Parts: sequence; structure tokens; C-alpha cells
Amino acid sequence: MHELSLCESLVSLLEEEAYKAGFHAVKKIVLKVGPLALIEPEAMKFSFEVVSKGTVAEGAELSIEWIAVKAYCLSCQKEVLAKNIGDSCPCCGAVMILSEEGKEMKVESIEVE
Repeated sequence: MHELSLCESLVSLLEEEAYKAGFHAVKKIVLKVGPLALIEPEAMKFSFEVVSKGTVAEGAELSIEWIAVKAYCLSCQKEVLAKNIGDSCPCCGAVMILSEEGKEMKVESIEVE
């Protein structure tokens, strides 16, 4: 379950930013995640809730948005956008192979008090 270690790093980052910027609480964090990052949203949210206790991020809402990535269809040989591993091709319905992009996870925004 790598979500726990990701959340530990995220909370550490939020604590550092709170110290630098002088905010006292995080209300909401929006993460942009690629489908190849293999993040389980419920595990991520649960881990964040556990790890954030007693920190500036305690009680904050964690929102996960999926990034669409370019995928290549082996059947019709078209490049299309996909949001999930194993998506079928919107052109022909066959299974696509995702490219190497899509492993990223980045903090898109932080709402603070």
C-alpha cells in the first residue's frame, strides 16, 4: 500500500509550506493523478485522514482528479486519450496500450486558512 507513504510525504510537504507561508490550516488539497500511478482513491483518502491527524492538514478534504494520457490502439493504430488502464478505444472498441506517461501525481492546488 504505497498510498500511506505518499500521504506521509504529502503531509510533510504541507507542514513545510505552512511554516514558510504562515498558514494555520489546510482546507482542501487537489491532486492530479495519472492512471499509471496506480493510486487507489479510497486507500489514498483513508491514509491521508490517518496521517494528517494532529497536523495543519487534519480534517482537510483530499480531492483526486485523473489525468487523461495518450494511448495507442493496436487494432486501429490511432492515438487517443485514456483515463484508465485498460480503457477500450473510443474509435474501434479494442483494448489500448498506454504510453509511459501517466505515472505522475502532482499537487494541483491547496486551499488554506
